[in-house]
Amino acid sequence: MESPVSNETSQTDTAANTSTVILDFPIRTAALAVVLKYMYSAVLDSRLELIPDVLEAAMKLKIASLKRRCLFEIQE
Repeated sequence: MESPVSNETSQTDTAANTSTVILDFPIRTAALAVVLKYMYSAVLDSRLELIPDVLEAAMKLKIASLKRRCLFEIQE
């Protein structure tokens, strides 16, 4: 199965201690911010209209716990 994160374009600049990751799918900036916050805090903090975008990203990135949280929010 192909990963949605491109391995060939991932780079680490050790001098600046930064990483570059290119996603192979479109994602809105606001949804990406929600995903990143969730990855670091396990807190889903999003407006309801962004949840479908966050869910799509969670599925493509294989973040099962975020997927479950999004589905719960949609059902509520």
